[in-house]
Amino acid sequence: MMARGTFVRVRDDHPDAARAGKDGMVRDFGDGWVALTFWFDRHNQGQRCVCVGPEYWLKSELDMNSVEV
Repeated sequence: MMARGTFVRVRDDHPDAARAGKDGMVRDFGDGWVALTFWFDRHNQGQRCVCVGPEYWLKSELDMNSVEV
């Protein structure tokens, strides 16, 4: 289940190389979309990528099998 604070990974085959395979923390969600931040991964490690706030992603762009609280 998707909830605030849940981690989900962007699909490895996503064309955005800066986000492909990165963990995002769910900030908000709706029908077909999820707002994610990318500061830290699910193991509290920095991901060495720029994140200035929530980014809106389609659920189809995410690896829903990787969802982890």
